[in-house]
Amino acid sequence: MVLAALLLLLSAADSPAQVEAERWLFSASLRESLTDNIFLIAPDGPGESITGATLSLAWTRKDDASFLSALGWANGSLYDRYDAYNGAQWGLGSTASGTSRGAREGMPRPPTPTG
Repeated sequence: MVLAALLLLLSAADSPAQVEAERWLFSASLRESLTDNIFLIAPDGPGESITGATLSLAWTRKDDASFLSALGWANGSLYDRYDAYNGAQWGLGSTASGTSRGAREGMPRPPTPTG
């Protein structure tokens, strides 16, 4: 019981690790697909090889009153025989949220356990 109360008190107190954090995340993938899709290939025709790659970069920052996030990605595909389908796509996105200091200070804190 005392251990649970101590953990509750420690989790309720702000610590530097809980107050602010920033993270970068880079991701890359390379793939190859083989298909005999009836909408792309003539019946009994040879299959198609599709090579693709995806790159993405994300950034996140969080502190005690706000959260910011941004993401960018690019994706490309290369077809072996049907090069008219070759192409690339890309995208960007972001998120932001926050609370005012007054609203945060007015929030109720967890009850203090009594022994």
